[in-house]
Amino acid sequence: VLAESPQVLVAGPATTSKTIAEWLKDVRQRGSAASIGSSGPASGQHVAIEMLKSAAQIQPTYVPYGGGSAALTAVLGGHIDAMLTNYSEIGGHVEAGKLRALAVFSPHRLTQLKDVPTVAEAGYPDVDAMAWFGVVAPAGTPTAVVAKLADDFAVAMQDPVVKAALPKMGLRPAFQGPTQAAVYIT
Repeated sequence: VLAESPQVLVAGPATTSKTIAEWLKDVRQRGSAASIGSSGPASGQHVAIEMLKSAAQIQPTYVPYGGGSAALTAVLGGHIDAMLTNYSEIGGHVEAGKLRALAVFSPHRLTQLKDVPTVAEAGYPDVDAMAWFGVVAPAGTPTAVVAKLADDFAVAMQDPVVKAALPKMGLRPAFQGPTQAAVYIT
């Protein structure tokens, strides 16, 4: 595992909600007339949406899309109220004021969204969704090759350019060697 990306709940022009509390109140009032989308069914984002629906006892209509860009187009176009996605997909739209970040689905706030609470801060501590990015090798790859790759990636993750670039993309450095990563993934 090289980096993690917390998921961000964003609202588009189809809703006036400016905070997660306002959005939850709106969803409770509107029920299934409220909508939320993600990159697709059974994705990590879909699972996180279902976790929030259960924890907050809300029932917005879940709208799966065939990828993050389709869901992003739908929320920007006002076809759905909100979406859950990686910061890297929506950061520019949030900065431009086209989307409103309501909550971060991680234990810690994002540096880029320091005024946006985590879902735990909003009262749902068991709702957490992090995408991870890493490198895997085929089964049977010689141990020496795996160790060399792990060492090289550990060095790369300490490079000042890499360390500066990851947070700008909404990623948190989270290097784990092969043994730790195997535990994390399974």
